[in-house]
Amino acid sequence: YEEHALKAFDLAAVDYLLKPIKINRLQTALQRLGHQHTNGEFDCFKVMSRERMIEIPWQKSRYLIAEEKSVILVTADGNTYDLPKTLIYWEELLCDKGVRIHRNALVMRHGLDSLVRLPGKHLDDSANWGAKILDLEEILPISRRQLANLRKQMREF
Repeated sequence: YEEHALKAFDLAAVDYLLKPIKINRLQTALQRLGHQHTNGEFDCFKVMSRERMIEIPWQKSRYLIAEEKSVILVTADGNTYDLPKTLIYWEELLCDKGVRIHRNALVMRHGLDSLVRLPGKHLDDSANWGAKILDLEEILPISRRQLANLRKQMREF
């Protein structure tokens, strides 16, 4: 099944196992996978675009947003890409590169420009806040739960 192996490598597979799987071969594959995620910092998103795998350096990303049952990556040029896994998975993988601003949004620290007050009347006399993202017009809402933590983190960077 050469075509399957070629497709796996096109998708940036870490390894390719053939049946019957031998335990030492499986252990080697798992070690490779572990090294890929622990021997350095996260450097790029691997996404499908027009039937091929492309790599997007994390520095070009601006935010991730969960919509229904998928996570969308938004880049500095406004392009969007579907990501596998959950927002929690990406938050853990990105470590301190991202900051949670809402239950459905994770902003890359380097892409966070400022906090802005959102227009409108507020029932409890507190303002609603949004995050201005570098290179993009969109202002993302910040949840009240995340606001204090976000302000603290912005002072640190």
